[in-house]
Amino acid sequence: MQGMVINMQFSMQMRLGIGLDIENATETCYIVDSEDEEGTRRTIMTGFEGLAISLPFFKILVGEFHEIDVSLLDN
Repeated sequence: MQGMVINMQFSMQMRLGIGLDIENATETCYIVDSEDEEGTRRTIMTGFEGLAISLPFFKILVGEFHEIDVSLLDN
């Protein structure tokens, strides 16, 4: 599934820290567990494009995740 876009409006992560930061995130990769309609689970590497808001103890991501073709990393 090359070029698959996983639409995500909102994601929240726990973090340690008390600072406040708002940034445009275009160079961040995440490992995502996904499940299709049949219940088949798989793990994919994704690139995130969007806004990252770091609050005390939480990180909020607003944007889109794009699947990365890991076969390109074999070189």
